[in-house]
Order: sequence, then structure tokens, then C-alpha cells
Amino acid sequence: MSTRGNLVEFVAGICVGAAMGCTTMLLLAPKSGRQVRESLAREAQRLAAKAYNSCGDLKELQEVVATKAAENLVKNIESIRSAGL
Repeated sequence: MSTRGNLVEFVAGICVGAAMGCTTMLLLAPKSGRQVRESLAREAQRLAAKAYNSCGDLKELQEVVATKAAENLVKNIESIRSAGL
């Protein structure tokens, strides 16, 4: 079998194993289904808020980088003009 076929089988095995592990974890969890769902919902909300805040930080960083790049471009153009090129 080709290397690609082995990779597909490997990934499929990981997916099946992960699904079986998740199912086993949920069936043997010490919490009730409602408690697990509430816990998962809280964690999902926390992660969503963290991702949203990170995106805001990235937008600010992008604006700073764009501003600095524009400033540098203007300085470079002025330097080229003053050099008579």
C-alpha cells in the first residue's frame, strides 16, 4: 500500500480512537449529563471570549504595523528624492 494510503488509515484510526475515548469518557464521567453540558458550555463561552479578545489584540497590532510600515515608506521615498534618484 502507498504511503498516502497508510497516512489515511493512520488518521482514520486516530479519529475512531478519539471518538471511542470521548464516548467512554462521557459514559464514565462522575457528573450527570446536564452538569457535563453546562461545564462544556461555560468552557466554550470562556474560550470564545478569549478568542474574541485575541482577535481584537491582533487587529490593534495589525494597525500599528500598517502605520509603521506607511511611515517607513514615506521616509524611504523622502530619502530617495533627497538623493536625487
